[in-house]
Amino acid sequence: VLGREGVDLTAMRTAAGVSTGVALITIDAQGENTIVAVGGANLLVSPEDIQGVAGLIRSAEVLLMQLEVPLDAVEAAARLANEAEAASLTKRPIDTPPEQLAKALLALGPGAVIITLGKLGALVADASGCNTVPTIPVTASDTVGAGDAFCGTVAAMLAEDKTLAHAVRVGCVAGALAATKPGA
Repeated sequence: VLGREGVDLTAMRTAAGVSTGVALITIDAQGENTIVAVGGANLLVSPEDIQGVAGLIRSAEVLLMQLEVPLDAVEAAARLANEAEAASLTKRPIDTPPEQLAKALLALGPGAVIITLGKLGALVADASGCNTVPTIPVTASDTVGAGDAFCGTVAAMLAEDKTLAHAVRVGCVAGALAATKPGA
């Protein structure tokens, strides 16, 4: 199915006898979600696997990582592409203010950091400072997939050579709109 949709499968591999990663999602009355993930085959991705596709990662316009594979594999990809993800990579508490997380991530070497803030939008940090990009107000019925819509839109915008500020603004709108409909 993915191949028919134009997804490049050259770096994909299968693992015999191991389930696919699964996420079970519950939604509260306000439309907010909680996700319980069973890693399955996702947990088998290693830094060696990442090195095996180093050329592909280095040549990519955008590398999007969401910590759905082991942290050492994420770190290996981040080192290759000079990108990173927030609290886990900075080894700071989850309640650390986003501005502090962004500054800690910038110190690791990426040129820019984006931290999603749910209904508050997103924080964008680079050498010029930290800026919050608000989202549009919506009545959320289901936030499942909102973060994916945001990330996919930002990645697509960056791949089309749009500015980071533009990409994040459009991503915030996409994420907000995704939350107005049930399902991912």
